[in-house]
Amino acid sequence: WCGVIFAGSSVEGTPLPNPTWADWLLRKSAHVGEYAVLFLLTRRALGGRHGLGAFLFCVAYAVTDEFHQTMVLFRDGNARDVLIDALGAALASRVRSRT
Repeated sequence: WCGVIFAGSSVEGTPLPNPTWADWLLRKSAHVGEYAVLFLLTRRALGGRHGLGAFLFCVAYAVTDEFHQTMVLFRDGNARDVLIDALGAALASRVRSRT
């Protein structure tokens, strides 16, 4: 899943002169969803009992992903997106583990 996130972050951005509220909401919802899935997969890989470790991994990966985006044309990295990614992981942490 990290590879999917990395591949998505590697796509050149498109400069939107006047992004609409819907554009912003769609993009930020994608962040939440991506990192919710990353959290669930990471927690499962860690045996289902390591929610804090999975959360910290997600936040660390979000930081590296935002740094990576600073090197992609028409993309930038920012702390707000890391917080949105962390929100996705935190929301997913509320899903009960079966293991």
